[in-house]
Amino acid sequence: MAMNVKSPQGLLLDHFAVHLNKVRVATVQEVSGLALRQQVVTIRQLNMRGQIVEYNQPAGKELSGEIMLSRVMDVSKDLLMWLEDAMDFKDVRQTVTITMLTPQRKEAHKFHLANALPVQWSMSPLSATSAGTPAVESITIRYDQMVVDRSK
Repeated sequence: MAMNVKSPQGLLLDHFAVHLNKVRVATVQEVSGLALRQQVVTIRQLNMRGQIVEYNQPAGKELSGEIMLSRVMDVSKDLLMWLEDAMDFKDVRQTVTITMLTPQRKEAHKFHLANALPVQWSMSPLSATSAGTPAVESITIRYDQMVVDRSK
């Protein structure tokens, strides 16, 4: 059973594993944009005194989201091929799972992204004068729903 490793400041993370439909395709150093959002509607009602009272009510539907995965560029092409297939108008929606890993390689939490679709690939600025600095690639993914698995 995986165990959370915590410092006095919180959970220590080393990297993130990325799976497409349960197949590990990448290891990334940074994930940005992870957020759960919910649609809310404002309800207006008359109270017993005839005054209008407003309150917010969850609409029951989670809003879609977008994340960005960043990593030092390597020879792995799975994420880029997934984007290229999407750009060829293929239906490449998949379930993406991002697993937070501790320095001891233990699973901390998982984020499951339903109907995920790659929408953009980008690269850090390239410069011949910054020899020894690794190139970083990023891929932006949109999804319909996120489920956070904190069972570890």
